[in-house]
Amino acid sequence: MISREAQDRFLKIIFIAGLGCAVLSALESQVDWIASFCSFWGEGCRETGKISLFHLPVPIWGIIYYLILVVSSFIAPRFLFYIVMAGVGVELTLVSMMLEMKWACLFCLANLLLVILSVALLFDHKRIWQALALSALCFMVSDHMLTTDSMKSIQEKVRAPELSVLAQVGDDMIRESEVTEPLSSRIYKLQRQIYELKKERLDFLIDRRLINLEAAEKGLSPEVHTYKVFNDDTQVSEEEVEQYIQASPGILESWKGPEQELKKRLRQYLQDQKTKNKIAEYTKPLKQKYTVRIFLEPPSLPATSVKVGASPSLGPEDAAVVVFEYSDYQCPSCRNAHGVSVKIRDRFKGKIRWVFKDYPLERHREARLMAQAARCAGEQGKFWEYQDLLYSSQDHPDVEVLKGFAKQLNLDVERFTRSLESGKFDAIIEKEKQSAKEAGVSSTPTFVINGRLSPGFMSFEKMSELIERELEKNY
Repeated sequence: MISREAQDRFLKIIFIAGLGCAVLSALESQVDWIASFCSFWGEGCRETGKISLFHLPVPIWGIIYYLILVVSSFIAPRFLFYIVMAGVGVELTLVSMMLEMKWACLFCLANLLLVILSVALLFDHKRIWQALALSALCFMVSDHMLTTDSMKSIQEKVRAPELSVLAQVGDDMIRESEVTEPLSSRIYKLQRQIYELKKERLDFLIDRRLINLEAAEKGLSPEVHTYKVFNDDTQVSEEEVEQYIQASPGILESWKGPEQELKKRLRQYLQDQKTKNKIAEYTKPLKQKYTVRIFLEPPSLPATSVKVGASPSLGPEDAAVVVFEYSDYQCPSCRNAHGVSVKIRDRFKGKIRWVFKDYPLERHREARLMAQAARCAGEQGKFWEYQDLLYSSQDHPDVEVLKGFAKQLNLDVERFTRSLESGKFDAIIEKEKQSAKEAGVSSTPTFVINGRLSPGFMSFEKMSELIERELEKNY
């Protein structure tokens, strides 16, 4: 039979342990190591922490409850029996909620064990009916109040706008897609810049680690090893600086300061480039030797939604891959991209659908007229051939030159001229441009491959890779 003094001592230990349990439960969402430990048991701890009563989380009520028990054990031990039995009822409510929701809260289970130990120490068969009545009453009250509070929280979440809604004006919702899609091209460019900055820094750190490892293997300090490997081969001569200036004649014209200062900066630039190339060459085999794995990923191409509409297109209508090209006939990058586009269309002929979309920039004054001329040629079945002439020509694109292209393709020049002078395609091109802006296009050239927007010039290899990847998804 346990003595009264030992019983009191055990009870105090149990109450202090319960207080510690409640404190840890309250800190679960604030302290990483507690959250990590709880995550091994599932999401039960986190879900239990969301249960509240009178807007106060259950873990806080647990702290209050065990503080009352600790204080009572010192100044009013005769009330411990009733306080513990009341706690039994509340604990039964939490256990029933865990079973119903299939949660496994570590702190709740530990607390259940402590409550059972407390009952065992305080059990009095003479007051068993009082214990049952008090526990049952507290169970019914807590079950009603905790469930009601939780349901209110769930209902509030249901009534709250979905995450894709960013604002509400009256009954009208402004969704995230309305904000991000028109900006997707610019957002992607910023994400790409961030990625490039991170990659540059990551490459530097990888190279430095590799050089340090190799230096340690050779029994040298990193500084000595670096000096021996790179110093002699990265010096830049005066002759090399002069050769660089001659290869870039515009650099002297744009430079405003003293020529010697320019040469000094160029020498430093060339030396940095030499060092970078030398380091890259030196560390290439070391990446295999020391096993380098890179987890930094480039940003995904932004998703967008565009329609073919009445735009000129080539290829089967049911093609697995649809490529949209947004272009400006006076854009130098678009001229370069056109050569790639022609080769891509030839390589994937019969497998993809190619759709051309006009996006004449305001600073290119004749671009809109050229776009209309190509559409006029399209009325006579020569859109793509006329387009080739527009991109390859170096002549100023006035009306007479555009008529000359029509004649060169054996078109009905009078019909072509009437169509061009009527301006019938101007509104169509403007509407197409506005739709492009809404889809996130903000510059030329821009390509959209199966709903993925890629701004800027794209090499033949890169575009082929993206198209092949999309084709593989459909086979």
